[in-house]
Amino acid sequence: MSETGRPRVLLVGAYERDNFGDLLFLLQTEQYLDGAEVTAAAPFAADMRTLLDRTIPAFGPLLEGQEYDVVWTVGGEVGATSLHGAYRMSTPPGVYRAYEAASPEVRRQMLHRACGATPIDAPYMPRPTAYPGNATAASVLHSIGVAGISGMPEHGQAARLEILREADRVSVRDQLSADLLTAHAVPHRLGPDLVHTVALTRPRERPAEPGPVLVQVSEAHLRLTGLTTFAEALARSRHLAPFPIRLFLAGTARGHDSPEAYRQIVTHVRRLCPDRDIDVLPARRPLDLVDAIASARLWVGLSLHGRIVASAYGVPRLSLVKRKLDAYARTWDPDMPYGVTAETLDDAVAQALSPAVAARAGTVGEDLARTADADVRAAVDAVLGEDATSPAVLRARSARRFAALEDWRTGQVARLAVRLDERDRTIKELRGRVGAAESRAAARPADAPVIGRTLRRARALRRSVLAR
Repeated sequence: MSETGRPRVLLVGAYERDNFGDLLFLLQTEQYLDGAEVTAAAPFAADMRTLLDRTIPAFGPLLEGQEYDVVWTVGGEVGATSLHGAYRMSTPPGVYRAYEAASPEVRRQMLHRACGATPIDAPYMPRPTAYPGNATAASVLHSIGVAGISGMPEHGQAARLEILREADRVSVRDQLSADLLTAHAVPHRLGPDLVHTVALTRPRERPAEPGPVLVQVSEAHLRLTGLTTFAEALARSRHLAPFPIRLFLAGTARGHDSPEAYRQIVTHVRRLCPDRDIDVLPARRPLDLVDAIASARLWVGLSLHGRIVASAYGVPRLSLVKRKLDAYARTWDPDMPYGVTAETLDDAVAQALSPAVAARAGTVGEDLARTADADVRAAVDAVLGEDATSPAVLRARSARRFAALEDWRTGQVARLAVRLDERDRTIKELRGRVGAAESRAAARPADAPVIGRTLRRARALRRSVLAR
């Protein structure tokens, strides 16, 4: 508890970079924690005053030096994100290039300065037991996606699943994540994304005459599809032709949307259709972007939270093809188009704007908002309610975390034994090859140079195996 008697909550997410959905997670969760003393943190500190009117501290030093009642991860695809990947997305390009060029020891020192002394397994899922002062703090993981864990190496999967088992409450937002946790016997709930509640906390009337069509596309998608191909799809869409188009920047962090690419799209569309009303939407702050979506005629994009905000306000919407987005739409919002390509864009626009699809989608936005609201309120009550700090709750939490740690350590020993056994077999096989090559070299001197090179390669490989 703080000096004021209010519970101390550490919110953790990707608040250190410009990404619409991550910043909305912070703002929406704070709506439900107004009775607590809340600190928002990320794996790396950042000055976010332009978008959030605040600076964001790194959570590592905070957890090392202060005590919290609750550590709460708020949303996002947090399952498989690596610390190095997060560092790449969150630091200026020059800093990351210096990091890549540095020796392993210098890299370690750079991350130590940025994140604190405690090693971090998952940059957006702090493990309370890694920090002695917070070993019994409640842990909530809400509106997260973790399906990517299935593609990690076995030891990486084990570390992430241990964090999830330590948590008091895990809420995932898509069926793929739920299936993964069910397969690994991790208790969880499947519920719609928290950001659906934005229409409850920030109500807006649907305008009689809606605004422009909002189009969002990432730089990565443009590289895959081709910027020219995408611009031509916008220009040639008969069903978009009557409406102004505004290109929507859902985030300018590395790997997200590119203002320069948007300018090129505008130029190309205007070249093909000189009379077409197309430009870049200037709004950048999260709630200004929410208001722009709420008044739009149609949402077109790759941003999951663009689609979610559109559904919350009853705005017609279609999503470009993307695995994460397709999985979410299939689970919660299947009537509006998703999985759309440049070739199918015009048909999808017609489908999204049709009265029949609007009727099928019906009250999905309201229904999802109510469900998400009930889920987050239950999470708050579970960790901040009257019984949240009772001795029985603390004992149960400690027992669960001890069991999770023991299972992980036992698994680590077993995995290490398997790796050592594989290494021993490889070394034995290499020794046999080296011996056979040496025998051939002795018997056939003319082949010695070729066999010598083979031996050197085999010995180098053996040294690398021994070093593992």
